[in-house]
Amino acid sequence: MKKLMPIISMFPMIWGQASAFATTNAPATSPTTSPSKPPVHSASFQVSGSSEDQFMLGRAYARGEGVTQSYELAGCWYRKAADQGNLKAMHNLGILYLEGKGTPKDEVEGYKLIRQAAEQGDPKSAETLGILLSKGIGVRADPLAAKGWLEKGVKAGSPEAMLFLGRQQLKAENPALRKNGVDLILRAGDLGDGPACLEAGRLLESGSSELHADKARAAEYFKQGALAGDPWCSYQYASIIMGRNALEAYPWAKIAAEAHIPPAVGLYQECLGYLTPEERLKGDSLAKSITSAKK
Repeated sequence: MKKLMPIISMFPMIWGQASAFATTNAPATSPTTSPSKPPVHSASFQVSGSSEDQFMLGRAYARGEGVTQSYELAGCWYRKAADQGNLKAMHNLGILYLEGKGTPKDEVEGYKLIRQAAEQGDPKSAETLGILLSKGIGVRADPLAAKGWLEKGVKAGSPEAMLFLGRQQLKAENPALRKNGVDLILRAGDLGDGPACLEAGRLLESGSSELHADKARAAEYFKQGALAGDPWCSYQYASIIMGRNALEAYPWAKIAAEAHIPPAVGLYQECLGYLTPEERLKGDSLAKSITSAKK
């Protein structure tokens, strides 16, 4: 089986989560047991026998919202909800198995759970299943089956599925397929997905036989992605507008530099050289406002 790492940073894949396979910035608990018995939880939560309540508590533990963050406890509650047929819980539990968070890593079990949810109509599981089949994670790679599941995700309006399938089609020899790949990526960007905005902006900035270069439109995608919280989009937006307005570029360059985007550090320093102390203070305040609005 191939390693999971190539797809972890690709896009958000957890139901109710804001980041790719990471549910929180807190460290994962040691994987010592599989998620089965749910321990006693915080008294601030009143959980009924409802699978949705159990899913929500699992998500709270995964995020560390109102309770001490614990992937192990998240998995326990996802398991209870999944056993009652909750498809979102099946998907998220599958991701925990794929990553080995709160449980020993088991890509085959993760794949099985996600496939089970996908076959019962869960749209996020459909897109995840397409990627697993494409990459050969937890199962033998099957490009044809992967395409079918990704297309289900596209029909359901998933920007992640659009981006993944679009990237694949950009590599095709058939010009019509490459054009469709471009269209899928632009559609994903129009939905405000950060990684898709980055890809769309780069396609428009460079241009190709399938898409005429358009830097003004590229800047729009980069800004949209930056507002969605993608630090690479912040850097690309700052870079593209630096030539006309260093003050406007400064807060975006600062945000990207603070996110440790390597080329953003030099761009940030370049911006500083053009600004007065008063303008820097104004830019710092704007950067803080942008960052706060994304939280």
